[in-house]
Amino acid sequence: MHSRPEEELEPLLAVDIGSSKIRLIAGTVEDNSGEVHVLYFQECPSSGVTNGAVSDIDKLSNCLSKMIQDYKDTMDLPFEHCVINIAGSQIASANNDGTSPISTRKVTEVDRINALSVASSYQFAKEHHIIHAIPQYYETDGSREVSNPLGMSSLSLTAHVHLVACNESQENNLRTAFERVSPSIKIDEVLYSGMAAADAVLSQEDKDIGVCLVDLGGGSIDVALYNRGKLIYSFGREDCGVRITRDISTNCGLHMRPAEFIKITRGVAHPDLLENPETVFAIKARSDSDEKLYIKGEDLARNICSSLWDIFGIFNNQVDNFIKQESIDLSLGGGVVFTGGVANTIGIEPLGRSFFENIGKRHVKVRVGVPRGFDVAENVTTDLKSPEYATAIGMLRLAAEIEQNRARARKAMADFKSSNRSITKVLAWIKDWLNREFF
Repeated sequence: MHSRPEEELEPLLAVDIGSSKIRLIAGTVEDNSGEVHVLYFQECPSSGVTNGAVSDIDKLSNCLSKMIQDYKDTMDLPFEHCVINIAGSQIASANNDGTSPISTRKVTEVDRINALSVASSYQFAKEHHIIHAIPQYYETDGSREVSNPLGMSSLSLTAHVHLVACNESQENNLRTAFERVSPSIKIDEVLYSGMAAADAVLSQEDKDIGVCLVDLGGGSIDVALYNRGKLIYSFGREDCGVRITRDISTNCGLHMRPAEFIKITRGVAHPDLLENPETVFAIKARSDSDEKLYIKGEDLARNICSSLWDIFGIFNNQVDNFIKQESIDLSLGGGVVFTGGVANTIGIEPLGRSFFENIGKRHVKVRVGVPRGFDVAENVTTDLKSPEYATAIGMLRLAAEIEQNRARARKAMADFKSSNRSITKVLAWIKDWLNREFF
């Protein structure tokens, strides 16, 4: 990952590993604006992933191998580095703070790094390790809620951070799948899907007024909650699109594949949205048989509505419990933003508004979010301005932001060490001169 002009560098590569689809995206990101230039995109049905977790490394590796080879053949470029994502119940989060003394009494980049490092020392459960440490705000001796402490006078600096951790075993399973494709492939970053989707869909203004991003995927729900511009809560849950499909399958007597097909092609979020509720659809009950079942549109809509209502309750209850436990005064001016493949369900916005009105939250706005701030090369034929592509596009932007921050930190530490070496050399010269002149 670099920050040179687009024509001089190989594109960033991200592999969005979902339970229903795997997507490979390549592009560059403007340093200042965050504009994403998509140079390559492909997707295929997912294999070896269930509910956001690896269920068969061999199947996943075979799927990745074909995609990576297609990329190399099409772009005539190597596939040596990439970022990947992790989602659902493999995620844990916490808020923490850490304080570092300021020796020069003026906050430098090194002091900021030290404070963030102390704040990142939080201990998650044994099987989890930290993949993101997101600054929320800083405190100096005289000021709270500082967004940029550099250059401020203080004896100490406190960093408040939001930490996201992932299940290390699941991360290792993902890495193993890539190693089986080629041992030379390096995974540069493991990104939380919910944060990537939020970076694709939300503006800073959305985050400033408070917003709850809900990424509704095939096998997981991923949530990123922002309050007054700060990421304060992240979590994921199993099931989502597959839950809806399973409910249709169970209640209508269909195999999963035809249930998925009728959900996507005929499904709506509420019976009231149907022009003719009495319409009957004929569909093969099983993939291996010509036997047909006849399903009323109203019954299909009721199944989808019921499943979505339950899904809304799952993430809303978890957010409410967090707010109560932490006694947070939540400002949610941006409301709830749905993205991900399930957000394409016709009528999901009015159903979401109805849900929040039903539980006494009439002020909560609901909308579907699509990726913003990107363009595509002529060879990219997929219309990426759709909710299901939010995570893939956001992964490129988030990866570029992380690399910029790391490059700035590396430079600050190098300058600090160089400065210390210069001081050490001067002191050694003075000591040598004193020894020669006076002893």
